[in-house]
Amino acid sequence: MFDDIFSVERLIDNKKYDVSYGGMVDFFDVGKATEKNFIKIDPGKEVSCEVVLGNYYDLRRDGSYEVTYRVENPSYSNFQSAQILKSNTIRFILEN
Repeated sequence: MFDDIFSVERLIDNKKYDVSYGGMVDFFDVGKATEKNFIKIDPGKEVSCEVVLGNYYDLRRDGSYEVTYRVENPSYSNFQSAQILKSNTIRFILEN
């Protein structure tokens, strides 16, 4: 994972606190992204991969967390403007 693509929050007393991202720094030049840097997902289709959040985010504390995938899809041509891509939020309880 090359960038902070998840919103990870720890819930304490009904308040949300951002969890630190400590993963790799994005090395791609976003301004030079081309069509080959993206995949097309047809309507009704799914794409999945496994990400071990604890490798990139500080999940050392027990508690309730919320995670949302969110990225900006930059324009790679004059015909497409940047869009925000966002998943549903999931909540989990971590007990180390």
